[in-house]
Amino acid sequence: MMRLYNFKHSPNPLKVRLALAELGLTYETKEILLFKGEQKNEAFLKINPCGKVPVLQDGDFILRESNAILCYLGKVYGKHLWPTRYESHSLQWLFFESVHLNAYCGTLWFNEVVMPAIGKKPISEE
Repeated sequence: MMRLYNFKHSPNPLKVRLALAELGLTYETKEILLFKGEQKNEAFLKINPCGKVPVLQDGDFILRESNAILCYLGKVYGKHLWPTRYESHSLQWLFFESVHLNAYCGTLWFNEVVMPAIGKKPISEE
């Protein structure tokens, strides 16, 4: 049985719910009430240390990040819609990087490397 850790008002879990419906898959929903801080509960943080939804649990396989979940569902249950279960873990980290790290690393690179290279002070110091 699949379980979706969800917050019904968030667009990323909505993408996953739509894919599950399109594929005709049965799943259980575990609502995480973000406005009540349930994403910070110890039990949920064991499932997703980032404290974000959605999270899909398919048996003993747990996958975070909506786009990685969509890829997994497409390949495993749609058979022709995208990567394998293990490729999904790689994609999970690529999507994680693009959303959670890229902007910060880019700002750091710009301020610490680019600005000094062109003879300027980092933006935060101007």
